[in-house]
Parts: sequence; structure tokens; C-alpha cells
Amino acid sequence: TATTATTASPQSSVEVLRPLIETTKINSQVKIHFYQTHLLKGLAKLLPSPLNEVAGVMHMKIAVFDDSLVISGANLSNDYFTNRQDRYMTISNAPALCHHFKQLVHTLSPFCFVPQLSQGNVLSILPPEINPLTQPKLFQRTLGYRLEQFLRVTTAIPAKSIDLSKENRSRAWVFPSVQLGCVGVNQDELMTRVALKFAHIHSHRIAMATAYFNICESYMHSILNSNAKVDIVTAAPRANGFFGARGLISTVAPTYLQMQKQFVKHITTTDQCKDRITLREWERKSDVFHAKGFWIGENPFATCVGSSNFGHRSLYRDLEAQTLVVTNDRDLQQRIFQEQTKLFQHARSTNLQTFAQSDHVVPLPMKLLTRVMRHFTSLF
Repeated sequence: TATTATTASPQSSVEVLRPLIETTKINSQVKIHFYQTHLLKGLAKLLPSPLNEVAGVMHMKIAVFDDSLVISGANLSNDYFTNRQDRYMTISNAPALCHHFKQLVHTLSPFCFVPQLSQGNVLSILPPEINPLTQPKLFQRTLGYRLEQFLRVTTAIPAKSIDLSKENRSRAWVFPSVQLGCVGVNQDELMTRVALKFAHIHSHRIAMATAYFNICESYMHSILNSNAKVDIVTAAPRANGFFGARGLISTVAPTYLQMQKQFVKHITTTDQCKDRITLREWERKSDVFHAKGFWIGENPFATCVGSSNFGHRSLYRDLEAQTLVVTNDRDLQQRIFQEQTKLFQHARSTNLQTFAQSDHVVPLPMKLLTRVMRHFTSLF
């Protein structure tokens, strides 16, 4: 899981996990690793948390229990279990899939910092053999090589489907993907682009959710030039995780809002888009919107669940993990459709008049900063 300091919980990952770290002295089965990007350098090192996450973070959210996998876009802090709307998928009786993600963790572990308690209960953090902060180029090359090796071995294994009926006629296919563009691993980007192209060729409906609207250039090009009907849902101003923040962090929410406005202006003034693409804003009481993923089909036969927000950072800076599930089972398709429907029922469509409302007004300085911040937003 991605564990970071936030405005609501200023403790660092190490402080949050200290009780668990202390158990490692008596329980050798507990192992904790802290991933650190090699891109934290220059001005990024001077930024306070969580703004320094613009450099890139470990953003995967996966849990493996024996032969069952839970994958999500949610972290494990309290607000994700109280007032944050997110998505979770459990895949049971899938030993090959679980082995894949276990091996992914084992591949990453040697590149992480490790906590250690001395006899005096003093906590120190030991760097990996190749330190990303002092040997960034070597770290980048070596991690990229190890991940490519891992993916080459796992993708060489014949794909197996999950049988959903005794007659063996209904199946679900699960395609896991990893993304860490800054070391040359672009598996999830390729999978997403293939899915968008498939929807375009067959004119299937695409529904997409992103907690922070900053869709990267390649995905945006596919969406704007597709034959498919596209329905995108993102956070309304009050449902944005940065709503009401103070200090430098207060600049984040208006930046996303400005990007939403620019997008709506484009699709409403472009003949190819105005009747085909819809941007919706999700809002429910005082809850925060953090869901992400996509669905393909009017009655979806495919859905993607994981950590990516489909933004620039998701592709080029953060470490992401996702699963694409494709099924011909009617019952599973219906459950996927119901999940999507429940998520979208709290989302209203937007137009240019929406951004004339008082809660959608973006200060002029934020409008000017949007061009610069586009490549660094999508903080969580």
C-alpha cells in the first residue's frame, strides 16, 4: 500500500508503521520495505510533504492472502474506510495471479529502504545496496532491468482463465499490469491504450473514473479521436481530496478544476466530441471521491481496477499496479454494471455553465500555473 504523510495525518510512513516495525524484533515473518524514487532531487527535495510527492511515489495498492488477491486504488488510512469513495476487487482461488504479485513485491524489495531497531530501541533506516538518492542513474537502470526480467518471465507463462461455471462455458480473464515509466516499464500504458483502441474499433462505450482529472496526452488523444461514447467521472470541487487545504497545497484543487474546465470547453465546442463525450462530477454529502479505473461496453464486459489516475505522474513517475478483467459470464457482467451504476449515480454531467458557478471559479494565478503543474499533479 502507498503510505504517506498528509495534511490530516502529518506522521511519516515510518512513524505510522513503528508499532509494526517493533514486532519485527520478535517476529521474523514480518518484513517492511520503503520504496523511494530516484527522481527526488533538485527543487523537489525542498518541498514539504506531501508536495514532494511530485517526484513520484510507490502508488500500488495490493494485498495477497494465500490464493486470494485484493486490488484497489485505496490506501489503508482511516478516511478510506469512512468517507472516501474508492473501488476494490477481490479475486479468489487464483494461485498464478497471486504468485505474480508476490514475485512483484520480491522483485522490488531489494531496491527499498529497510527499518531497523537497535538495542536501545533507536530506529534507523538502512538504504538499499543501490541508493536511489546517491546513485540515481544506476538505480534507474538496475531497477528497470530487474522489472523487465520479472515481466518477461511472468508474461511467458500461458494465460489462464478463471472458470465461473461447472459447464466451463463462462470465463473471466485477468490481465495484471505494472507501470513505472521513469525506468522504462510501460506495461499498464500499453494495456490501457489497447483497451481504448479496442473500444474505438468496435464503438463500445467507455466509462472512466479518475480521482484527479489530469488525463495524460496519449490517453486524451485516444478519447478525443475515438468512435466510442465516453463518460468520465471525477471529483466535484467539494469532493476533491484537497478541498479546503491551506498553504501551498491549497493550489492543487483549483488546478484540477481548471483542467476540467478546459476539457469541457474543448468537447462542447468540437463537433466530433460534443455529443459523444461527457464529463461528470461526483459529489455525495461530505465524502471524498477517490475512485479510479475504466469499464468497456454498454453492459460492461471488461473493467480495470487499480491505482492509476491516468495522469502524467501515473505514466512517468509513480509505481502503479492494475488488473484488467474481461468476462463473458453474464452474472459477472451484471455485477460489474451494478458497481459502475452505483458509482455514477452520484455524478452529474457538466457544461460551460457549471464552471460559472461560484464554487467552480478558479483564481487567475491558478489558471497561469495550470500549464506548469499539469505534469506534476495527481498527488495520491
